[in-house]
Amino acid sequence: MSLDAVNQRKGSEQKYRKQELIEGGFVLIGKIIKSSKQRLMVTVEDRKGSKIIDLRTYNIINDGELMPTPDGISLVPESIDSVVNFLREAQRKISESS
Repeated sequence: MSLDAVNQRKGSEQKYRKQELIEGGFVLIGKIIKSSKQRLMVTVEDRKGSKIIDLRTYNIINDGELMPTPDGISLVPESIDSVVNFLREAQRKISESS
């Protein structure tokens, strides 16, 4: 998602919020295709002067425009190691039961 594309989408408050974050430190880390109309995006953002990691579902609307949904979670950097360990443990449990 380029800054030019974001600048073209000032219609809604959510879109404008994303523009501010990109200019203020929004970094796309990666994305996972959930379906033909949805992506899971991992970003690092600056919110009120603090860095957060955001995992959020985005809907693809109209001409490929990405619109964030309420479905997601924002994490402080200090919690990432614990979350990753929990995910690895869940993966091990699934592997053991297969």
